[in-house]
Amino acid sequence: ARCSARRSTTFTSGDHAGQIVTYDPQSGTVTTAPSQVDGSLYLLTLACPASNECVAADQYGRVVYGDPANPAGWTVVQIAGATAIDGVACPSTTTCAGVDITSNVTVGIGPSITPTPQIAIAEPRSSTE
Repeated sequence: ARCSARRSTTFTSGDHAGQIVTYDPQSGTVTTAPSQVDGSLYLLTLACPASNECVAADQYGRVVYGDPANPAGWTVVQIAGATAIDGVACPSTTTCAGVDITSNVTVGIGPSITPTPQIAIAEPRSSTE
């Protein structure tokens, strides 16, 4: 697995082939078999703010989100100006933030983050500040 997120007693993991799988590490049970959610692109990061919602991002600046129990229903959103998004955090089901490898920050706000996230540039601080 390339990235994982805990959802109550289960984990959802993403891999380098754009697939997710949900499993219970206590019992060894796979609850959602490996399923494509992002073509064959690398999923670099994954966050699950609720048991029925996860958000992942790939190496081309795309965010994919949906219910791990329904991989066919995931939505893919290209974030304009983003490069490889390698960090996503979702403190709630209405807010997620991601950062790409060039320090661009994107924040999605709304029910189930369905509005297209907007890109904001976070300039790295210089060593003289």
